Amino acid sequence: MKKIAPCIASLIFCGILLAAETELKTDTFRLRFPGEGKPASLALLSGEELLNSRDPGACLFLSMGQQRILLNNLTLNKDNKLIAGSADGAQEVVFAVNPAANYLAFRIEHVRGIPGEGPADNPASGTPIFTLRFELNTNPSPKIKARVRVTELDYMTDVQNELYGVRVHWDALWHRPAGEPLGGFALFVAKDDADEDDILLRVWAGENLPHPKVAGASAWTLERARQWIDDWQRRFADRSQMIVEGHSLDELNAEMAYAEKARIKEIYLFTNTWRSDDFWPRGHGNCDVNRKVFPNGEPDLRTFSDFVTAKGMRLNLHYVSGGIGLADPLYAGPKPDRRLASWGEGTLAKSIGEKDKEILFHPAAGLKWPIGMPDFFEYNMMRLEDEMIRVGTFEHTGSDTWVLKNCTRRFGNAKAAAHAAGTEAVGLVAAYGQNFVPDNDSTLLEEIALGYAGFINRCAISHTEFDGAEIHTYNGRWGYLKFATIVYQNLDRPVTAHDSTGSAPRCNFEYRLNSTRQMMRGNCRSTHGNWSAPVELASPSRVASTLMDANYLLSQGHLGGAQGLSKPEPMFGLSLEALKAHGLTEKLIDTLLDWKAVSRLLTGAQRAKIDGSFSPPTSRMPERSGHPCAAVVHTVSQNADGYQLTPVCVMTRKTGDIKWQQGQEHGPLSPRQYIKPGDEISLENPYAAQAPKFNIRVLWAFDPQGDTVLPKEARIKVAAEIRAADLFTAGNAGTNGNEGKNGQHSAVAGAPNILLTPEAPQIHFPDNAAVKIEPAEKGALRLSCENAGDKDLWELKRLPEWGCNLDLSTHRGIGMRVTGDGSGAALLFQIPGRDYVLPLDFTGTREIQIPNGEAAWASACWGWRMDTKRADYASIHWMKLGIGYMPPHARVSIVLEDLKALAEIPAVLENPVVHVGVGTLTIKGSVRSGQILDYQGGETASVYDENWNRLTVFPVEKNQYSMPAGFAPVSIVTKQTKVLPWLEVQFMTEGEAMIVPRK
Repeated sequence: MKKIAPCIASLIFCGILLAAETELKTDTFRLRFPGEGKPASLALLSGEELLNSRDPGACLFLSMGQQRILLNNLTLNKDNKLIAGSADGAQEVVFAVNPAANYLAFRIEHVRGIPGEGPADNPASGTPIFTLRFELNTNPSPKIKARVRVTELDYMTDVQNELYGVRVHWDALWHRPAGEPLGGFALFVAKDDADEDDILLRVWAGENLPHPKVAGASAWTLERARQWIDDWQRRFADRSQMIVEGHSLDELNAEMAYAEKARIKEIYLFTNTWRSDDFWPRGHGNCDVNRKVFPNGEPDLRTFSDFVTAKGMRLNLHYVSGGIGLADPLYAGPKPDRRLASWGEGTLAKSIGEKDKEILFHPAAGLKWPIGMPDFFEYNMMRLEDEMIRVGTFEHTGSDTWVLKNCTRRFGNAKAAAHAAGTEAVGLVAAYGQNFVPDNDSTLLEEIALGYAGFINRCAISHTEFDGAEIHTYNGRWGYLKFATIVYQNLDRPVTAHDSTGSAPRCNFEYRLNSTRQMMRGNCRSTHGNWSAPVELASPSRVASTLMDANYLLSQGHLGGAQGLSKPEPMFGLSLEALKAHGLTEKLIDTLLDWKAVSRLLTGAQRAKIDGSFSPPTSRMPERSGHPCAAVVHTVSQNADGYQLTPVCVMTRKTGDIKWQQGQEHGPLSPRQYIKPGDEISLENPYAAQAPKFNIRVLWAFDPQGDTVLPKEARIKVAAEIRAADLFTAGNAGTNGNEGKNGQHSAVAGAPNILLTPEAPQIHFPDNAAVKIEPAEKGALRLSCENAGDKDLWELKRLPEWGCNLDLSTHRGIGMRVTGDGSGAALLFQIPGRDYVLPLDFTGTREIQIPNGEAAWASACWGWRMDTKRADYASIHWMKLGIGYMPPHARVSIVLEDLKALAEIPAVLENPVVHVGVGTLTIKGSVRSGQILDYQGGETASVYDENWNRLTVFPVEKNQYSMPAGFAPVSIVTKQTKVLPWLEVQFMTEGEAMIVPRK
């Protein structure tokens, strides 16, 4: 082992080196500190200085709010202990230093003068909490090729490797129970990616960091670590994935034929298929196998895993990280486990009977309200001896006795009982109000982690999932990292990993390597199929997926092998029924195979061209999609010599349309326009003149002058309220509302419209509502508000609201009469899960129709947001109205009348004529509501049902049918004069293809 070399000027006194200068040295670099403790030099032995001499960084310091305490009094003893103290000697941190051949390892051994266990149990207590920092700033000169790096040695440490420096954080320095690491890191200098990987492997082996169990190996050596990485990377180089679901083992087995055809390498099951509880564990253990699908439990799951393996694939399972169901029979049963995480303890201040619903609680010393945990934890679960209760409200929490009101007794598996004064009362941590979690310092955490690792081993699963990892972070992120580490080091097989942040936990060392990042570059390691060809059937709240959707997503994974096939929503897989019902399944598989092949053949310039088509999101709206957007989609096809990638543009107007983008856990969002026959729009073709392709989705007709009924006279359906705590899972369970076969529904000819304009007394105004709504003439409403600031003002939540109980599944269109003010603001009408938006870019009175709630997704003034990813038109229990957007210094004053839900009238588009520029294309045939008219060139156009199953083919006649470069008028005309349907249209032109030869 290398020795730490103090400089000759050091004085020896009582075994301590009182260093005027201290030097830590390896075979490749040296780190030197002068007497005041700041770094003076970080240099290669060949002489290049790596430290930024102007701003070397503070090195070691304690931080507490705005306060910073430098630990610049450094001494080094003969046992290689680096002692870092404050100038006044009040605080001290002692590191054990291991100088290896090409890195320096630092581990905290003990601290002095820093508050320990206790403060972070209740941050609201006001007790100071210190964090420890290490930082070095490196030389910004481009001539210096070497890179300074740090890597963590345990789950108590966080590191950052930045362009011009390194940072190490210890945010839980207060946490120091026996047996827990205090934190450590390795510092090293690497020449390039390969050298960095080699040093990381040396750290992995030399510092005995967590690693999987290795059969037949007596020690984790450098050679074994290298072999492990080679094997792991070969195994997971192709991570093409298919997310499936089924109601029986037979259904899952049948789906494997599609997976084989797509040459899939990973089969992925969400919890709703493999586990007894759909998402969160509820009344079963978190590894309890769904016996409706796997009748014999684990043995059947292992049989399916072996079946998948025999076909050259791997089995992956979704898992919600280490949660314990509120009705778990083992840990929350008649005698609840005492190792459940707690937010605080106390005693009953007064005895209670088994029916009492008001409880007096005396908190332990130091326990204060608010509790101070992240806001997704709820505090209303408590244990009184062996009884579980749910508290309605906490009152008088600033006193010595808290009043717990409206308590639910007999909660969960426990019986209500009488309790004497002084009885133990413990508050339990409930993540999202859905799960208890194991105490991070208890044996229960290890018990749950070992149970998961054993399950992975027994069932031959190739992936560890930590969705909901944040449930372990009630007293720091280290809780999750500790849980993941225990799992990792008890696995007997190589696995991939993923957590709630979209990456792998740091204990999975394979992901720290540059070679792994290179192998997976361009991919999302997520298991939610972000780079997958989407197979989505139509429903009343969204359209079926298309080949363009598939190309848009798959083109973003063009740098690696993680493309796949999935439903573009979380927590749901592809069913056998969906694969059979979607008319494009075979073509989606072919597209996937083409992208998998071409991704390995692209040149650097071709990759850059595809990358260059994506840009940051353009919408400024809060909660918008954070994914890149694009004006064009590169589509793949085969030619005689290999492949070609063709940029395709869905043409847009000068203003008003979105670019291609992706909704988080939703899938692609594409540009489109909503028009009626006879409407003329001006679209831009960015390429050479050509005959445009198109698809026209025929929607429904409306009669705003038809009969109107009040809501109470309309067909109603009482909707259940969703608790705030359930919002996390609202999109992860259940199905789209009012789904029939293939998502179809039936509109009723002659059905009345539903009047929605509320009476003024019905409207509830939230606190600080920005908009005023006042009665105007003849039942109209005046909306007014002002933005006096210099920035855009958005309001998506705090809108005036009124209650209702309506089924709008056949009334998805909204009509209104609006007198605009030209302010540039946006009128917002809202129902659960959908926004109806009108840009106020006009003055005077206009009759307005908005054909459905999805139209807002395609509006450039608004767009998609997370709260609108799912809607059930059949269960509408509230409505909101307001001004959703105001530009700076805007004053808004508009009048709204005759707000109504429009009855959908089945209609037919007869013999349409498409006008483009000065030319036309005439289709000889009729297309009904719910059908799609698709033209891809040639002499015919096809008609499809809503799931892209071809119904018929019509001949076309072309007369100078060509879209010139630039802007030109586009319209769809029919001779029919009554019952004109709304049309959802996409017109497409193509640019010059990139040729990719087959090698």
